[in-house]
Amino acid sequence: MIEGLKGIEPIGAAVKIAIKGPRGFPEQRDRFHIRETHESPGGVCAPHPSFGFWNQPPADAFANGVIQTKSDAYQAFARSRRVIRGVLIGPWGETVWGDLPRSDGMFSQLYRAQVVPGHRPPPGKRPTCSGDGVQARRWSGEKGPGDWRTIPCGGEACPFRQRPPGDKEKAPCSPSTSLLFRLSFTPEVMERFRPPTPVVRFSTNAWVSGRGLLGLKESMDRAAKDLGLESYNPTGFRFTMTLVERTGTGTRYPAIDVSPDESAHDFLASASRRLLSLQTQVRGITADDHLTTIEGA
Repeated sequence: MIEGLKGIEPIGAAVKIAIKGPRGFPEQRDRFHIRETHESPGGVCAPHPSFGFWNQPPADAFANGVIQTKSDAYQAFARSRRVIRGVLIGPWGETVWGDLPRSDGMFSQLYRAQVVPGHRPPPGKRPTCSGDGVQARRWSGEKGPGDWRTIPCGGEACPFRQRPPGDKEKAPCSPSTSLLFRLSFTPEVMERFRPPTPVVRFSTNAWVSGRGLLGLKESMDRAAKDLGLESYNPTGFRFTMTLVERTGTGTRYPAIDVSPDESAHDFLASASRRLLSLQTQVRGITADDHLTTIEGA
């Protein structure tokens, strides 16, 4: 292996709330979509070919080749695609501060501004500024394409987080939350469609959705503290995301509710018992074991 080179988590699909329509606006925001991870030159992630049963509305939801989103057939289909079940793949991770801050685990939550008014955007479609409420990395470009600078992050008080009263445009900076997890389906779905269960990414800029995902982490942190655990691995914990519609500042927007599918206390206690059992059953390998193996070879 190459010294110092680190791999990245293999991500097989992206779970999205909406898709980009022909005019560039989000459409079909009433259901989850399972898409490919890479965008086309037009900025669109294609439907994942392994999940046609999930993505493709029924034939009677179309008229002249166009989806009729108000039809009974489409509405019934959309209602059945508003729940995604997942399994955590752990660990949660910590922020790694490079030119573009990122998490070294499955969970990431930062303020991000793709474009900052009065600043040139960096090359490669990267956010101009990313921060955690304390510090931020912002691209300057004065000294070349690699000119990233560390500055204080104002968080919610940052002027780029503010939206002028009555202005329908979003603030340049928004909270960005991302979670990697493994898809999970019911036994009936697995038997009928035999879908893969890849690691997927779900990302959101909605504050309420980000808080819901953070709440899942915090609930497991509290359970670990109650059990006296200094550290824990959430891998294997099951949860559900439900798509809902919320109202704010005169608009309606999609968001997610996040709920655990099992008790965090029971999950962590069981994991601790399994680990303890393994530690007590496996005796250490000694030099005598090595010699015995050689002599018996």
